[in-house]
Amino acid sequence: MAKIYTKVGDKGQTGLVGGQKISKSDVRLDAYGTVDELNSFLGLARTVIGQIALSKAPTDSRVIDRAFDSLLNLNGDLETIQHWLFDLGGLLASVPEDREKFKLVPISQQQIAWLEARIDGATGLLKPLREFILPGGSECASHLHVARTVARRAERHMVAMSGDCPENAIPFINRLSDYLFTMARFCNYLLAVEDVIWKKTVVTD
Repeated sequence: MAKIYTKVGDKGQTGLVGGQKISKSDVRLDAYGTVDELNSFLGLARTVIGQIALSKAPTDSRVIDRAFDSLLNLNGDLETIQHWLFDLGGLLASVPEDREKFKLVPISQQQIAWLEARIDGATGLLKPLREFILPGGSECASHLHVARTVARRAERHMVAMSGDCPENAIPFINRLSDYLFTMARFCNYLLAVEDVIWKKTVVTD
């Protein structure tokens, strides 16, 4: 790779995949910059989840610990999603005609269906959600809630790109935020930590 610093951006511009120069205030940069931020938060979540999983590892190899196995599987799924987000960042950093020219990997309906299947599988194990919950509970759930809110922000920026947004990108990021919300609750379930129920503030004199 070339030097990490290029000085090209010193005047407030950056280059797209195809070499076009745009302002760093462009909504496109907001979109793929936020996707990069989301990817970073998922990396942090994976570190925490991995550490917690190891603390749950059974001492007897003949024993299957459900929390240990499920947390490791979740960590693997999150790594897969990180790769997909990297692909998405490249798509967002390209004008439509360059996505095919440079053979960038598109977001597919299968990836969206994969997220939905994971959501449905975890939801079947959780208590029905009849009240609003606050971000929190276990440490890994808290990190996933942060990632969820960043995914929602990425979605808003992508919507602002209008017709320039890659195919399937908005449904994918929308479903990803739902997935992260569900997995935050799933982590609390695996660790026997209750979700934090929102309580309406009562103002008294």
